[in-house]
Amino acid sequence: MLFLLAFPIVVVSQLSIRKAVQQNDTSAIRELLEKSISFQFDNSDSAKVVAQHAIHLSEDADYEIGKAKGFNIIGAIYYY
Repeated sequence: MLFLLAFPIVVVSQLSIRKAVQQNDTSAIRELLEKSISFQFDNSDSAKVVAQHAIHLSEDADYEIGKAKGFNIIGAIYYY
C-alpha cells in the first residue's frame, strides 16, 4: 500500500528531471546549430558533421524543432 502512495511522487520527480535535462539539451543543440550555420559556407564538411550531431542529440531529447533545423542546414549545404 505504501508503494502505491509513493509511486506518483517518483513518476513526477522523474518527469521533472527529464524536463530539466531536455531544456539543457536544447540549449546545447541550439548552440551546435548556430555553429553549423557559421561553418556552412566556409567549411561545409564541418558544418555537416556538427548538424548531424545536433540531429542525433535532438532525437535523444525528443526535440523535433532541433531535428528539423539540423536537416534544413544539411539540405542547404547540399544545395549550395
